[in-house]
Amino acid sequence: MLTHPLIIAIAVALVMTGLGLDLPGMLDDAVQLVAQSSSAVALLSIGGMLVGLQLRGQLADLSATVVAKLLVMPATALGLILLLPALGLPGLAPDLAAAALLTCALPSMSIAAALAEQHGEGEFGAAALLLSTVASFPTLTAWLFVVGALGWLPF
Repeated sequence: MLTHPLIIAIAVALVMTGLGLDLPGMLDDAVQLVAQSSSAVALLSIGGMLVGLQLRGQLADLSATVVAKLLVMPATALGLILLLPALGLPGLAPDLAAAALLTCALPSMSIAAALAEQHGEGEFGAAALLLSTVASFPTLTAWLFVVGALGWLPF
């Protein structure tokens, strides 16, 4: 895992930020250009993976993945947020608690399909991304109601 280019890039960025170093202008411009186009390229790539996708035999795994991401992960976050004061630790401010819970309730990020592709599971990752995005409309709404019922957001 330590040799993965993404992990190395994060580590180098953290070190450079910690040392107060900036990239040279021309290199910074190139990195910014790639960063600005990465979302479009990721969506194009995911669309390509979804073309002709056969989900036979994978529905149980996809369902488990989506349920874990959209229901289990935020429920776990909610439990941990509520457990903090019970353990004698300071609780989160209501807006931070809401942000933590709702971040966990968001659908899978597009990088999941790209990372899965490196292990030969790109189609599964793209399908999980699509299904979690579609299924997140009702689940995210439900989590917003939970956050409101807990009084963490003023609505």
